[in-house]
Amino acid sequence: MKKIPRPALLLGCFLLMPFILGAIVVFPVGEAISSFVLRIFNQVSGPFLLVSYGKLVCVLSAGALFGFAAKSRKREWRSYFLAALPLVWVVFTVVGSLEQQLAALIIGFILGLVADFQFRFWKLTPVWWLSFRMPFTLVIIACLGLGFLA
Repeated sequence: MKKIPRPALLLGCFLLMPFILGAIVVFPVGEAISSFVLRIFNQVSGPFLLVSYGKLVCVLSAGALFGFAAKSRKREWRSYFLAALPLVWVVFTVVGSLEQQLAALIIGFILGLVADFQFRFWKLTPVWWLSFRMPFTLVIIACLGLGFLA
């Protein structure tokens, strides 16, 4: 594993908090904790928090990939196309019931990780990028998966 810069690591941990809180709320940990967490995020349920926040983070990851695509010289159209896929995925597939949206987001984050590997193969990402993205994506997928228990 490559050393992840501290600002990226801290920001990544901060961005995971709503996912973790959304997953915790799924379990009967006490009415007080659940209502407190849901009131902070102005949400009605743990799965709804996971879906609404998951959409934002999936689109944010597309923005990061778009920044990497801007470094491309030879594969310009392919890299921009691949960078735009998470955004297009969210817009067209994260619809329907909460369960369908959770499933679509899980698939979207897996596809985003595949795109990260491709950008790394093209040497467009920092050397530490996959060391950063893999564990964070796995935590996000696990939290989204817990949303099915609600």
